[in-house]
Amino acid sequence: SIITGVALRSFLEEIFTERLEKEKVEMLFTIEFLNFKIQAFSSTIYPAIVNLVDNSIYWASKGSSLHKIIKLHADNKNLFIADAGPGVALIDRENIFEFGFSRKIGGRGMGLYIARQTLERDGFTLQLEEYDPAIGAVFKISQIEVEGE
Repeated sequence: SIITGVALRSFLEEIFTERLEKEKVEMLFTIEFLNFKIQAFSSTIYPAIVNLVDNSIYWASKGSSLHKIIKLHADNKNLFIADAGPGVALIDRENIFEFGFSRKIGGRGMGLYIARQTLERDGFTLQLEEYDPAIGAVFKISQIEVEGE
């Protein structure tokens, strides 16, 4: 099915509005995100993005920045979920997708692992972008390029 950025926004707002208010975190959607369309199973994309936004709210609320923001953005091929949290330490970059790894208080370390496995099974990658102290963590979901398409 075709999943749109607008539909994703409605879904995420429905799930997270209360929590965002409680944690005083703002969720922003770029025009590019709202205009984004992707061919995928809802059962793949939705839970993965919910997990990433859930993590982003947690880390944005722990950030030292006055503006606790999560930004959902897109370009022609990719979706980006960025937060204004502390970012991912270099030492953890390889580990965050490992099963059982977590820096969250009470975290079980399953979310990113499961999100990545599910996305890969459906032809997508989930990556952590290069560390930028000015931004925090930025995750990228991309469709895997198929030769000859």
